[in-house]
Amino acid sequence: MENNICPVCGGLGWVIRKNGVKKCVCKYSEITENIFNRMNIPKRYRDKDLSNFVPDPEAGHEFILMRIEDYINSDDYEKGKGLFLVGSPGVGKTHLAIGILKEFFRRKGIVGLFYDTRSLLFKLKSSFDGSSSAREILEEVVDTPILVLDDLGSERLSDWAR
Repeated sequence: MENNICPVCGGLGWVIRKNGVKKCVCKYSEITENIFNRMNIPKRYRDKDLSNFVPDPEAGHEFILMRIEDYINSDDYEKGKGLFLVGSPGVGKTHLAIGILKEFFRRKGIVGLFYDTRSLLFKLKSSFDGSSSAREILEEVVDTPILVLDDLGSERLSDWAR
């Protein structure tokens, strides 16, 4: 889009069809961007989802993808049950976790929350300087229906974080 004007709708947000009008794809992009912001999905992962994950048969990804599908189709999240993805760096854990968040939104309209554990700890610690409330941060984390804590356990824990 040049000059932030959509070439499809000319900036109106609607496309005129023979049988009426249809919301332009640019409006869906804005909605998607807002949802990604609300879910705290990092920009570098916004294009990642389950459909573009390339499974490695040697890493057992087919089994993992089946378990993920079972989880998304179940009501386990309502019971507080989750998934714990473990593996070496670079095997796709974050890609899959982002894909799970997006699928819950697409299929069930559920808006989850993504946090890199180190960022969350930093945000909590900095809340003590008065910039925000640790209670508000924790309520957001605890109250979200689907929570992704990325790199949980990989951070070096200070006495405070522990």
